Amino acid sequence: MCIVIDTNTWASVFDIGADDHIEFKPIYDWILGDGGKGKIVYGGTTYLQEVPSKYMSLLLELNKRRKTVAVENSKVDEIEIKLKKLIEHRDFDDPHIVALIIVSKCKLICTKEKRAIPFFKDKKGLLYPKKFIRPKIYNNKTNIDLLVDKNIISICQPCKATTKTEAQEINKTVQQIIIKPKK
Repeated sequence: MCIVIDTNTWASVFDIGADDHIEFKPIYDWILGDGGKGKIVYGGTTYLQEVPSKYMSLLLELNKRRKTVAVENSKVDEIEIKLKKLIEHRDFDDPHIVALIIVSKCKLICTKEKRAIPFFKDKKGLLYPKKFIRPKIYNNKTNIDLLVDKNIISICQPCKATTKTEAQEINKTVQQIIIKPKK
């Protein structure tokens, strides 16, 4: 299973102290938990610029542990430019996420940005190529049924389940990165 995590949702997913973490904990567990097969799909210049700095080190750590899949930045950037020209709307400020979905063919987006959802779903058929399978949106724990193997895309293969020991190590490292000691 692969997922694009909107940059405004990283704290909700990975910071166990975030007010809304409980809504996004299934994503956390699916990526970092015992038996977790999840991987984060990321890429594009805008996406990388928007990842909050403390989560950039987390992204690098998850990359080392094969819990991420990087998509070629230049391909995402090229499509992002086309999408910006195609739709000029004040609520369409995530063309880089749509571009990332198009390039990767990822089937899931995790976001809490309600105004972006109509663009991610694109029911008018303006943004995605013809016959493109629109991504499903994970925005709260009622969407847990989306976190299944059938949503694993080819670029995320192989998807090896995290062992209990690996999960404990990863979780410890993640929390050390996110919750830095106060000086």
